[in-house]
Amino acid sequence: MDSFFELLNNAVLMLVLCVIYDTFGIYAISKRNLQYCVTGALVGFIGIVVMLNPWSLQPGVFFDTRWVLLSLCGLFFGLTPTAIAVIITGSFRLYQGGPGGIVGTVVIVVTACVGLAWRYWNTKDDKLLGWKQLYAFGVLVQLAMLSCMFLMPANMRIPIIKAIALPILIIYPVLTMLIGLVLKRQEDRRNAEEELMGNRRTLSNERGLLRGVINSIPDLIFFKNTQGAYLGCNKPFESFVETKEQSLVGKTDFDVFDGRTAEFLEKEDDHMFAIKKPITNEKWPMILIIFWAL
Repeated sequence: MDSFFELLNNAVLMLVLCVIYDTFGIYAISKRNLQYCVTGALVGFIGIVVMLNPWSLQPGVFFDTRWVLLSLCGLFFGLTPTAIAVIITGSFRLYQGGPGGIVGTVVIVVTACVGLAWRYWNTKDDKLLGWKQLYAFGVLVQLAMLSCMFLMPANMRIPIIKAIALPILIIYPVLTMLIGLVLKRQEDRRNAEEELMGNRRTLSNERGLLRGVINSIPDLIFFKNTQGAYLGCNKPFESFVETKEQSLVGKTDFDVFDGRTAEFLEKEDDHMFAIKKPITNEKWPMILIIFWAL
């Protein structure tokens, strides 16, 4: 029961990593190297806290979820943050010492490499990262960790593997999958937000270019909806009606011109709406081009 609560505490700590990384916008740090360093330091710090809440099998030999954390760091954050996190957590595990000190450090390095390798393979083949893939990744990480137990002294290997293999292979892949899904959802949302912002910038640039072209045309150009209300115009039309575009929007011809002119324009609008094509009218002192917004 104690090992279950220790595992639960470790899982909560890794969720804290997800929340901090996403809430405080570490991913949005503009300087890439600084972002990598902050991410690696954060993962390393969480790893130390995780190692302070272990499942103790015997003095100097304990288990936690540090390898889950480091493998997910490799999978989602890449080489530099993972290397920083490995140095921090590995140094702390060596500092803790005990008969499992060196092997525990090897576990950190090996499982981090598994995460990096899976990241490379996933990126290279452009594969989707769903729950099945994350579960399979979790199983592989646990098998890699268990294989490191053969580096323990001969009289300790089999007893340790017998004691930890079942809970490790049953619980830890699920934990890896769940934390991985949280990180994946956050990554997908950030990518969607970045794509949306990019599309908005592109649209804004294109609209600015189009607006510049329209304003540079000396002809009178305006836009209306199907109810005859103005949606916009170019600079020459603003000067002609002596009304700014912002004030013109929403008004009709009867709000802008005298009754006779408004009736004339209304008939022109009806004609254009019937043929569903832009028209040019040369009956005014200047050429008038009408675009209808359907």
